[in-house]
Amino acid sequence: MVIIRIFCFVILKGYIRLFYSVSVKNFYYLKNSKTPIIIASNHPSLIDTLIFKIVFPRVFYVNGAKSNYFSNPIKRLTMKLGRVQQISSFENFVAETKDILFCRGKDLLMYPQMSRSSNLTHFVDWCAKTSLMLEVNIIPVNIRYKSKGKLRSKVQICIGEPILTNSSNISVIKLNNLLYQKIKELD
Repeated sequence: MVIIRIFCFVILKGYIRLFYSVSVKNFYYLKNSKTPIIIASNHPSLIDTLIFKIVFPRVFYVNGAKSNYFSNPIKRLTMKLGRVQQISSFENFVAETKDILFCRGKDLLMYPQMSRSSNLTHFVDWCAKTSLMLEVNIIPVNIRYKSKGKLRSKVQICIGEPILTNSSNISVIKLNNLLYQKIKELD
């Protein structure tokens, strides 16, 4: 599996570099943060996760996809290669997330909207709940495409200052609203 993952990474890296011009602002927030962290981003395109995998040097897992993304062997292999978790329930998700962050020592990429949308829409509170339950900081990220839908596009990734949740006395609702505001401000 490791050889297949490396081969796919090299192919995807070539594809992304050939067709997308990616710039990253405030990369030091991600570079200087201690693992484990939750990277929380908007989700305007299907290719977001691939771009993050190429641009961010850290090994991270993706918070998941609905069961239809795992419906056949090709899709399951693709999700496994991309380190994407299948979401069945919040309890299952938290248990897997705890394993990823603390046992494996990896980071987690979450899309709080829980769906793709060009506009920032309502956030599901799983990211905030998970962060508070596991006392893990969140790094807000905004990704935007200059020419979304075209083969060649400029992509800008803006990384925000970490939201420290392990020492704050904040509710899930307030944290969810704060996260939404921080990602919106990065646009």
